[in-house]
Formats: sequence, structure tokens, C-alpha cells
Amino acid sequence: MDVVFLSKKRRKRNRVLANLFNPIPLICFLLAIFSLWAIFSPPSPLWQFFIGLPVSLLVIYWFISALLEDINGEYERLVIQTDINICPPTYWNGFGKENWQAETHVKTNFSAGYFILEYINFLERIPISKGTERLSYFLDARNNPSSNDPDKGIKTLLDLKNSIENYIANFDKKVSSGISSKDIKGILKDFDDFIEILKDLKNKEVKFSLVFLSQPVWNHEIQFNYRQRGYCI
Repeated sequence: MDVVFLSKKRRKRNRVLANLFNPIPLICFLLAIFSLWAIFSPPSPLWQFFIGLPVSLLVIYWFISALLEDINGEYERLVIQTDINICPPTYWNGFGKENWQAETHVKTNFSAGYFILEYINFLERIPISKGTERLSYFLDARNNPSSNDPDKGIKTLLDLKNSIENYIANFDKKVSSGISSKDIKGILKDFDDFIEILKDLKNKEVKFSLVFLSQPVWNHEIQFNYRQRGYCI
């Protein structure tokens, strides 16, 4: 996968265009706008104000909220994908009970990968040790199954983790000024979370790859389906 595809601007543009030209939401939004015009064009019966107006406003709010959510990309990240189903038969045992946690064959982390994705192109430019693979090496190609050794991934992440703070301190301020200390901490936490998962995969002799994940909504069923496909989320 080309890391250019993962650039923040391109992802934002693709999300917004996909939302704007999704026919069903777009038609509903246009109908709601037309309904507002009809409601406030006299003479209008009272039922239009009590029924039509709230419905139209709700549709408009829903459309704009979805568009803003797509712009922010809160559910986009790089994640670790294995070549196995990580859900045991007992996955749903105890579902609905207080503090329920699904059991998985390997370690998972739902929050990891957001900052790595946001700064993937920056991370690709950081000098690393000779013989260490860059993050882009582990990005899953469309027809290439998960086939990377966790050891290689751990080595890359540790190398980046050890290099990033010194690199930031010495990097051109004009280039690094867009990365806050909070985001640096987020990147380093992503590294730690990924390393923890990869160490578990190494112990269990499971291969992996990094994949781009973009999902507008989440619930337990959606997460279960992704985990069945090997996503460590």
C-alpha cells in the first residue's frame, strides 16, 4: 500500500466526497431542505410545524453531523491484522453483564494506531538503523496476506521509539511545528501498544500486517466481525 494514500488531506477529501455523493443521505438532506422551504411558505397548516419541521431539522442535523464526523476521521487508524480468527467460541459468554470483556486469542487494543496513521508520512522520514524495515514495509497489499514476523515489527517500532524524541529536537522547526507534544506522546503510546500486541503474537507464532481501518460507527457486533478477520482491535 502506498503511504501517500494514507495522507491526512487525501483521506479527509475521500471521506467528504464519499459522504456528499452517497445517494440516500444526499436525497434525504435535499428533501429536508425542500420541506423547510415548503413549511415556511404560507399558507402552511399547523401539522407541518409540529411534525414536518422537527423531522426535517433532524435529517439536516444527522447529515451535517455525519459530514463533520467524516471530516474529523475519529474512527480511522492503522491496526494490526493477523492471519487467524482471534475470537474463541466463548467470545460472547457473559455478554450484557456489568464490566463484560470479550475473550480473544491474542492481545487487542481498540485505541491504538490513530496517531501513527496521522503522522505516517512523517514517521517514514525519520532516520532508522540500517537493516530495519520502515512502517510502510508492513502495510498489507490488496493481494498479500498477513505474512510479517512480529520480531521485525517490534524492531521497527523500538527503533522509531528510540529515535523520535532526538529527531524531533533536531528537526527543522518549520517542518515539526505542526506536531504538538501531546501528539508526540500519542505516537509513542501507539508504539508501546503495538509492541505489546506484537510480543503476544510472537509468543503465539502468529504472523501480522498493518492495515488501514476506516469505520464510521462501532458496536460490539462490528468489532466481533473485524476480530473474526484477524484485526487486533
